[in-house]
Amino acid sequence: MNAAMTLGDKAIDTSRLSDRRILRFESINDCLDEANRLAPSYRPGACKGLGNWTLGADFRALGRLG
Repeated sequence: MNAAMTLGDKAIDTSRLSDRRILRFESINDCLDEANRLAPSYRPGACKGLGNWTLGADFRALGRLG
């Protein structure tokens, strides 16, 4: 998976976004808690992502870390 997965044909320059959250986790359980909180919003149109990756792509990337 590329670091710049695009939505359509235009990549979003995420360094210019002001609404993104800084996430820091003390443990893997903290990360899993956040993933479980976000998972219900994975329905199309339930939430708007700010970057170039979908929530599913984020989850797949996190799955490869372990």
